Amino acid sequence: YDGTPQAYWPVQQEPPAALTFVAKGHGDSSRLLTTSRDAVIGLDRSVPVYEVKTLDDRLSETLGRPKFYTISVLFLGSLAMLLAIIGVFGTSSRAITQRGHELGVRMALGASTGNVRAMIVRQSLTPIGVGIIIGIGGAIGSGPILQHLFVGAKAPGMSAYVLASTFLLAAVLVAAWSATTRILAIDPIDTIRAE
Repeated sequence: YDGTPQAYWPVQQEPPAALTFVAKGHGDSSRLLTTSRDAVIGLDRSVPVYEVKTLDDRLSETLGRPKFYTISVLFLGSLAMLLAIIGVFGTSSRAITQRGHELGVRMALGASTGNVRAMIVRQSLTPIGVGIIIGIGGAIGSGPILQHLFVGAKAPGMSAYVLASTFLLAAVLVAAWSATTRILAIDPIDTIRAE
């Protein structure tokens, strides 16, 4: 109660165009709906009784559209994340594979496998790190826009940013490891001759 004056009067004194009744019951809801409808018709047959539904039915109708939007955004966001991971993995793997000749020369000149891997991982993480920073900045900037588009939506928390960044970094590390493993398994002289 907010303190504003209130008054109560009989419905017959100022009848509204339509009334809504809520009844609480236990047991089979379809039987209770029929009983409620029959009770109103039993009082006055001229009163039209329509849209007799359970509270669960009304709630699911009301929340149907927001649930659809939420599921759609989650699906599209997950799909975008999957495509980003596949793209980062493929691009990193391809870029490292194209450097096979360079890595063969380094190995022929005496570079150790660990040094070559460390160099490749460091060079692969630089662009993805810059991309993650830009992406997080864009996500933080677009958060308020998404909050206005979806009722009750909240901006993603830091845990979502960390999780997405972890997946992307893992994709780059796996790509760097697998590509360098394939290249370093070949004899450096054969790699140089292949070019």
